[in-house]
Amino acid sequence: MFKFLVRFIFISLVFSNNDNIYSLISSPRNISIGGVHASSGNISSIFDSPIFLNKKNNNIFLSIDKYSHLYNVYHLSYCIYANDKSNLLLGLVRREINNNFNTNSAWEDDGYPNLEDIDYTQIYNFQDKETGILIAYNQLIENNFIMGINFKPIFHRIDNVFGVGFSLDVRYLIQIQRGRISFGIDNILAFKKWDTDLLEKYDLNGYLGSSINISDRNTVFYEYNINSGSKLGFEIELINNLFVRTGINKYNFCFGFGIQLKSIELDYAYMNNKSEILGSNHSVGFNINLDN
Repeated sequence: MFKFLVRFIFISLVFSNNDNIYSLISSPRNISIGGVHASSGNISSIFDSPIFLNKKNNNIFLSIDKYSHLYNVYHLSYCIYANDKSNLLLGLVRREINNNFNTNSAWEDDGYPNLEDIDYTQIYNFQDKETGILIAYNQLIENNFIMGINFKPIFHRIDNVFGVGFSLDVRYLIQIQRGRISFGIDNILAFKKWDTDLLEKYDLNGYLGSSINISDRNTVFYEYNINSGSKLGFEIELINNLFVRTGINKYNFCFGFGIQLKSIELDYAYMNNKSEILGSNHSVGFNINLDN
């Protein structure tokens, strides 16, 4: 079994890609500090990092990432149970790409068509819809050291083609005196099988990150990611419960803010994608405490 696992991971590294819905950071807070895998201490970051929870709070997290009027991503998460030693969390991620046009039957594929050769009645639009389910189990191994395992089934439909996939993450989070250290391996045994018999495989990814509280109101974040390189972020608490954040990575410059109220936390992030098609990304997240 061990040899099979090693062989499967090696094949995944050689024949794979990185277009994975789970690689999208879920928390607007983490987006605004450069897209790091930081733990926010609540369920807003369950897609990004293990979290410490000493009791079950009746919390719901919802975020909306709007890349353009064509491309949107939604995250939803909920805590099923939590105690001093472990917690079980459930998440849902949905990616929608709208107004795609199928033109395969509009003309004969013999080169660039002339206008009179195009049959416009054969052109129709369709949606690309992808849904992922996250089952996250976090276990306290010893004091301030937690291990998280993510189980990630996925369902994807493009026009009339349907695919089903699965992947696995193993992550660790260590609480230190003035911050946290985190590391993990993502996309273990990651694949997607289409009903066309195409087998799609994904890059194995890993990261090592840290957050340091340089003062009571200032935190610095750094992460090195195998696929996307170095990421650097800053968070400043201007006044009580009002945070301003900024970050940079290989691809983007980001900034945002967060407000913590009694029953709700609101986070916003802006990310410059440097893309003429997608434009800039705006992300809004709500962490709602129903107990209050």
